[in-house]
Amino acid sequence: MLPAALITPARNASAHLQACIDSVLAQTTPLPFTWHVFDDGSTDDTRTLLEAARPALAARQVQLHVTGTPAGLPARGCGFGRNRAVEQAAPDALLIFLDADDVMAPERVAALLEAAALNSPRCLYGSRYSREGEGRPRELAWHNGLTPQQLVWQRLRDTTLAQPTWAVRRTWFDALGGYAEAAPNEGEDLLFFYKHLARGGELQRLEAALVMYRHTQGGVVASRGVPAARLFAIRLAELEQVLRQPPWCDGFTLWGLSREGKALFKGLSGRARACVRAFAEVDAAKIGRPVLCEASGRRVPVLHFRAAAPPLLLCVKPGLTGAGEGSFEANLASLGLQEGTDYMHFS
Repeated sequence: MLPAALITPARNASAHLQACIDSVLAQTTPLPFTWHVFDDGSTDDTRTLLEAARPALAARQVQLHVTGTPAGLPARGCGFGRNRAVEQAAPDALLIFLDADDVMAPERVAALLEAAALNSPRCLYGSRYSREGEGRPRELAWHNGLTPQQLVWQRLRDTTLAQPTWAVRRTWFDALGGYAEAAPNEGEDLLFFYKHLARGGELQRLEAALVMYRHTQGGVVASRGVPAARLFAIRLAELEQVLRQPPWCDGFTLWGLSREGKALFKGLSGRARACVRAFAEVDAAKIGRPVLCEASGRRVPVLHFRAAAPPLLLCVKPGLTGAGEGSFEANLASLGLQEGTDYMHFS
């Protein structure tokens, strides 16, 4: 069995840290494991709470390692903190990521160790999760509802495994170069996710909700504030790689003339933009009115979605138009297409 190492970046986490500590103490695995915390310049009593928990953790066979930067320094961000914590873990460890304001289900460490013993050393693990409160229900439903195939097919939308639930072998983490850490708002989880897939990494989601996600104001995760434009740029770069492959490189339809759809078309490279054969729409006011490509002077036709030829790149956010007749989901289903081959989601 691999040694397990919890990896936690923390900044001013004391308001929520005790519940996190209690969830570490409650793990059902009989095996000892380590917990590596990087304190990213906290000015509260984050370290005091961790040190106070050290005897109980030791009695539970959890070896605590705390490193960090001096109090009050600007936050270096999640990527930096996680990389520094990983450096303290055993070279052959299963890295289990745990944000300081989150809570683990008691069986989490045991379940991840069991999965890692049965799967490829190049696998990135995640799980279903719950959220404290009512924040971001659409994101929660999306993550928890994806099929195993959709973990890859829907990667252009975001990380299909939620970052707070991740686990990966350190050998593979190191081979990928860890997280980007040039800036606190680098979008390091999405960059790592795409790098993992590009290198042939596998994905597995454990079906139990093994983490309760509690995104809090002022913590190390909240402090990064990744701009939407940065995340869009990362997804766009990944999309460009997809569009170099068949059938996409032979031409595709872009479904959606929303603001994001227009921004996507404008942001595509000239090569990729030339592959856009048409736009698809349901809005009668837009159908039949070509879109001018300013760079080339080409006018791209706007067709009714039923007249659009696959493959389709979908720039319509699911769930915004309901689920009944006439909704985006119903219109898409009526075409009888295969996700991953005939269409992919970008929004």
